[in-house]
Amino acid sequence: MSRTARRHARLALLAFLLAGGAAGVTAQPPVPTPAQAAYAKAASRNVEERFIAEVAGVVGLGHARVRAAMPEERRITAVGTRLIAALEQDLGRALSEEQKRAILDADERRKAALSAVNAHLPGR
Repeated sequence: MSRTARRHARLALLAFLLAGGAAGVTAQPPVPTPAQAAYAKAASRNVEERFIAEVAGVVGLGHARVRAAMPEERRITAVGTRLIAALEQDLGRALSEEQKRAILDADERRKAALSAVNAHLPGR
């Protein structure tokens, strides 16, 4: 490559960069390492298990029945409300207001704990 051609290539690159040609390129958010992802998965599972145990104690059912009543979709934000409805249907009776409040309080603690787990992951 001749000296003039190299100079033209450098000028073209400089013009491209100055014109914002690379502005559309964005950095990718950091991705958790496999160890971080495994830790978060295990911690999330522990949070869910504590929630199930707490709800089982409130309604007097076994862990398996409470787990079966949990909503399938994890994207559902009203897990406590959906769980109360499912448990009432399973039991064939309405839960007391104290039981409902205890389940909703446990759900709030579950959400806060899951949020804390996810806050430690890079890019979150």
